[in-house]
Amino acid sequence: MRDPILKDLPLERYGRLLQGATGVSCAVACATTGGDVWWTGERDDLPPVQEALRELAAYESSSTTPQRLDLGSGRMLIHAPLRAQDSSQVGNLAILLDAELSEDRLAASEVILSDLVACSEREYRLNQEANALAEELSNRYEELNLVYKVAGHAYAFEHDDAGTKALLQHLTERLEVDFAALVRGRDIAPICAEPTSASMPNRDLVLTAICGDLFRFACTARNAVVMNTKDDPRRQYLFANMRYRVLACPVVETGAAPSMLVLLRVEDGPEFTNGDRSLAAVIAHQTAIMIQNHAMLGSLQKFGVQMAGALIEAIEAKDPYTRGHSERVQSVSVRLAKAAGLTGDSISDVSWGALLHDVGKMGVPDNIICKAGALTADEFTMIKMHPERSYEILRHIEELSRGALDAARYHHERVDGTGYPHGLRGKQIPVESRVISIGDTYDALTSSRSYRAAASHDDALRIIRDAAGTQLDADLVQTFENLCVREPSALLTSAESDDAPDE
Repeated sequence: MRDPILKDLPLERYGRLLQGATGVSCAVACATTGGDVWWTGERDDLPPVQEALRELAAYESSSTTPQRLDLGSGRMLIHAPLRAQDSSQVGNLAILLDAELSEDRLAASEVILSDLVACSEREYRLNQEANALAEELSNRYEELNLVYKVAGHAYAFEHDDAGTKALLQHLTERLEVDFAALVRGRDIAPICAEPTSASMPNRDLVLTAICGDLFRFACTARNAVVMNTKDDPRRQYLFANMRYRVLACPVVETGAAPSMLVLLRVEDGPEFTNGDRSLAAVIAHQTAIMIQNHAMLGSLQKFGVQMAGALIEAIEAKDPYTRGHSERVQSVSVRLAKAAGLTGDSISDVSWGALLHDVGKMGVPDNIICKAGALTADEFTMIKMHPERSYEILRHIEELSRGALDAARYHHERVDGTGYPHGLRGKQIPVESRVISIGDTYDALTSSRSYRAAASHDDALRIIRDAAGTQLDADLVQTFENLCVREPSALLTSAESDDAPDE
């Protein structure tokens, strides 16, 4: 099996390093455990090297040091295994030398090969981590985009269930399922949707099974039910003789009729993953809220906010010290925006920008986010990349306005021009970003971190006052101080409240 990470190893450079260290010209080869071989030497030397490395790939080596293999015709292959983060072997690195070389030169080549293997393994593992981060960011983008699409359906929702059906239809396309249904306890028939190009066989039997014991079981268990395999023992009494993979997410609210979102895939389709389960649970919950409050236009806007909030919570789970940070920054920033006289779309841009301002931190490694000590210059640079990364993720969401994008993108700019990512100065920084910057600073100061305790409200206000005109907008800082006088209880953090003495 091809491995693009191994294919990109700088074998030509390795050859130059070996020649410089040992004084001997040699060819370098890299092979995967699947039998692919990359080679820097002469074409005539490749067949025996290729054959030897493919034989080595047939079994996993337990050796931790380079080994010699006599290829005949005066040629010596020195090879060593390459291992991934989990210590599994992913390939071999090898050099081809003249077998008549002195023992000293052969030994020196083995030492250099060991160092090159260590460097290659480090590069391989770093690339693995980078690819995993890229995949995670891609998944988060897909989830965020789906959230906004769902919110768009919420605004179109009417009394006749047309909005819910349109939402389910959208889910069948985005999640690539063959059937979606919302079962409501007080309704006789569920609301269903299927891909436009498909027609479900035995539809009546499927609906009967969904609305029967599967619905009752999921609502009683209050947990999602996932049945991917044919031999799942629950099938015989919940979904007997049905050739589908099942994901059923119940919603049981106090005082409200239970609901359940059901997604089906044909049994030869991909299995439902934990990510599918988590996203379906969020969608099921928010869909139930939308239905229960369809007469209230204001609640439809809240729908999208709560969906995005669920994703923000997942992002902030990388560091338990920042849990709730985005929601608190949103609350303080919206209050400050209103106090500063912002209205309409600007208030909305502040709200969304504040809620999503740290989305880009998904791309920062956990060991940097959670580091208890001081950051190195490179680690701080990784942190400073997050506003631009947030923009790169969020800009693909059509429903998010340019004002909200810029509000999140520039919240670390400083009015004196020394901020990041673009070094904007003064009024070049959108007013929405300047508002969020104060909200972000206030919450960061008054929240505990792994490396320091939370500051008091008064100490935070003093630090913010000192930053007026350099880091923060002086006029907005004055507005913030006035707001603190008028609404002090609205800005006090829960941590400070917890530290207050008992009366």
